[in-house]
Amino acid sequence: MTSKYYQKRMNELVEWRWLLNLNTKNCLVVSFGRDVNKDSMYIILYMNQYFVPTERGDTVRDLGGIFDEKLTFRELTYIL
Repeated sequence: MTSKYYQKRMNELVEWRWLLNLNTKNCLVVSFGRDVNKDSMYIILYMNQYFVPTERGDTVRDLGGIFDEKLTFRELTYIL
C-alpha cells in the first residue's frame, strides 16, 4: 500500500467530523514493519480551513500500552 492510499484514508476519516473530531495535536504517525518508508508525510485538513502535517514518532501510547515501531511490546500494560 502506498502513501497515497493512506492519505486518502486519512482524508475520509476527517470527513467524518460529525462523528469524530480529531485533535491534531494528539495525532501521530508510527509505521510498523521491517522495511518501512519513513519519508512519507501525512496531513490532516483541520476545520476545512488549513492543512496540518502529522508528527512522526517511533512509539505511540494506545489502549493502555506503548507500541513501538518494531512491536516489541516491552511496555504493555494489561487491562483486566
